[in-house]
Amino acid sequence: MNDQIQDASLSLSQWASGVTGTDVLDHVRHIVRTCVVDTIGVAVAGSGTGVAAMARQVAKQNACRGSADVLGSGTTASAATAAFCNAAA
Repeated sequence: MNDQIQDASLSLSQWASGVTGTDVLDHVRHIVRTCVVDTIGVAVAGSGTGVAAMARQVAKQNACRGSADVLGSGTTASAATAAFCNAAA
């Protein structure tokens, strides 16, 4: 990563870690809440599909253990494996 991108990433992370609820406008909070609920709903619904089941099976056979949740399965896996399975959902 070049220095310019690294500096921008650091600045953004420092800003984001200091944001409080009062810093965000009400209508923006509403939009964020709607997006988060939608994303979780779609992920949970998708976790029951055949594609998600195949992804979990591949991960179970080939991946590392860890503490990241694999949505809809009641299991955990490494962060990378859980991300793979959850993205398939």
